[in-house]
Amino acid sequence: MKQFFLKDCCCSPLPLAVWNSKFDYPYQCVHTHDCVEMQFILGGAGWCSINGKHYPMLAGDLYIIPPGDTHEFECDPGLKFMNIMFNETFFTPEEMAIFRTFPVFTNALPTHKFTFHPPVREKMSALLDSLEEELKFQDGNFRFNAKALLIQFLVLAERHIHESAGIVSVGDPRKISRIFHYIEKHSTEKITLEKLASLTGNSPAYLGRQFKRLTGISITDYIGRHRIEKARCELENTDDTVAEIADRLGFYDSSYFIKSFQAFVGMTPAQYRKIGRKQHFYQNTTIF
Repeated sequence: MKQFFLKDCCCSPLPLAVWNSKFDYPYQCVHTHDCVEMQFILGGAGWCSINGKHYPMLAGDLYIIPPGDTHEFECDPGLKFMNIMFNETFFTPEEMAIFRTFPVFTNALPTHKFTFHPPVREKMSALLDSLEEELKFQDGNFRFNAKALLIQFLVLAERHIHESAGIVSVGDPRKISRIFHYIEKHSTEKITLEKLASLTGNSPAYLGRQFKRLTGISITDYIGRHRIEKARCELENTDDTVAEIADRLGFYDSSYFIKSFQAFVGMTPAQYRKIGRKQHFYQNTTIF
């Protein structure tokens, strides 16, 4: 399992990294960090899995991931978010003692995800933009202002955290997260639209429309892309044959798998494995 380190992401002497990102890789394999990671979603759609629990990713979502927690992501290319990473040494012991009383940093709320109303998310986004600027230009006394901005962000999230619990209702499109979870768990099996619709209590036609509205692609295309992305990960991390990977992911015809993979990726599985994408990705990406 890959582990990412805060020191490799920092652009200043502070144990803090903040940057505005666009997710250009549809699938990020399971990994961990040596620090606290927060992701504030600005636009786009997808899902993430943290310690095996699945969540949809939509604008206004804030994810808080403690050090060592395993997580992975799958989303539309172009998902936009602010990434914040820091460790406890950025704060004094007195400040950390206060933060540990916040439900978002304790087990008081059994979730990694919090969602905020538009007026609040606009304030949160503005604070993160200012924080990113401070770290980028490092003008005089930027250390103090950077800490002040991050504290403002955390306090703002804390003040409105209980409002977030009421945003997602039973009838909200976010219940499509059940679909993401089911596809993840059953991606090697035959998945029908009727079965997925039964998970949300909607008709197949309505589910199909809602899914495409939220993600920009059809459920069938999403399932196919999900399987191909899993195949990419296995080609990077295992020595299994193409036929073995195809069979394991539900492509019972290797020829069809190769054709589908080439249509999506632009090269055959054998060519993809040969170029060593894994090494290139980890050396050049700064997303996580």
